[in-house]
Amino acid sequence: THIYYNANEEFTYAIPLKEGQTKIDIRFGAGDYEIDHLNSYIWKETTLEDQRNELVQSEFQMDKEETKGNVIKGIVEGDKDGYLITSIPYDENFEILIDGKETEYEKVNTAFLGMKVQEGKHEIEMIYHAPGVMIGKILSMIGVVVLFSLNVVMKRRRYERYII
Repeated sequence: THIYYNANEEFTYAIPLKEGQTKIDIRFGAGDYEIDHLNSYIWKETTLEDQRNELVQSEFQMDKEETKGNVIKGIVEGDKDGYLITSIPYDENFEILIDGKETEYEKVNTAFLGMKVQEGKHEIEMIYHAPGVMIGKILSMIGVVVLFSLNVVMKRRRYERYII
């Protein structure tokens, strides 16, 4: 088994196909291989005009005053219906609001957060809800109450020793 110096175990290859080609040959050098989670994608060549019909042609204008902590706010304006594709990795713990209304989102470009956006100017709010935050807060509060209670008990015991 060969271990790469950078611990890389995942590889992506782009293989151009010729017109009408439906198969590829892959040849491996000597050695033992284990291949799992194999995925393949076919990119359909499109014209720039076709791409414009699919993507919202507007830069996301982030509101620096409102973007804090787990919230990203901003405005996007598109001249056609399409998709807002972010460079934020997809995660199931987002809440997306477009013009104040909760909106469905999806994984786009195999890894990123994206959502459908109608033509026009829209206020976008992306809120990330980290898993386990609420249970962490509850456990922290229980810990503070236990610590406070132990402190009170210890002070009473010390006071009782002085009286006796």
